[in-house]
Amino acid sequence: MAKVNDTKKEAINFRVHAKLKQRFQEALKSEGLGQTQFFVAKMQEFCERVEAKNGKNR
Repeated sequence: MAKVNDTKKEAINFRVHAKLKQRFQEALKSEGLGQTQFFVAKMQEFCERVEAKNGKNR
């Protein structure tokens, strides 16, 4: 997995239905994960998959 440059951070805000957010928080808790930890990992996975598909290496 590629390493993320941690020198600058930005906030991401979005809206979801309350029931989905509750389910998500319960799932995170049962897996011992934090919300930020989850989203950063998923964003990295997505970027790496798309970059690999497009022939870009980072």
